Amino acid sequence: MPFKNIFESHHLPREENGVPSVEEYKASDGAEEVKMMPGIIEPVSLEKVAELWADLNKVGKTKALGYLPVSTLVYILRVTDLNELANSYQEKGLKTKFMYRKNGQLFNLTVWDEQMLQQHLDKNSDLIINEGWPSEADAFVEKANTTIAEKGPLYDIIARAYNDKRYQDMIVTHETK
Repeated sequence: MPFKNIFESHHLPREENGVPSVEEYKASDGAEEVKMMPGIIEPVSLEKVAELWADLNKVGKTKALGYLPVSTLVYILRVTDLNELANSYQEKGLKTKFMYRKNGQLFNLTVWDEQMLQQHLDKNSDLIINEGWPSEADAFVEKANTTIAEKGPLYDIIARAYNDKRYQDMIVTHETK
């Protein structure tokens, strides 16, 4: 099997999205993972904090798709309101979605530029469709967040959408008409 479903997504209205407060998240069993994260046991430099924010803030500029684990947002970047953060990206014209593990544990915040991602997918639609993946931006984000692709051409397309550093010569850029 080339793909492994590791997460599931919840499609809920924004006002009833079930996103826990930061306090609820910290108290949840799943927050145990942070004990093994750099920055929890040892301090994270201000440069690393700036790098994490800068990477997510490149969505819509030099990358079509980005995410950060909620544990990183809460424990390293010290986000105090996850919904407010998601709304701030939406106000910039970007789309956001909280992803959950199958056990219901909040996992990450994904941010994407729908037009930029769709242009990237359109350029690669034959391969994407042949691999059984959706070629529509929102559905692609869902699949990319719930599936691990094997190394190969599809993996490369996904990595370029995230502007993976190994693909700097093929950066996804926003085309204007």
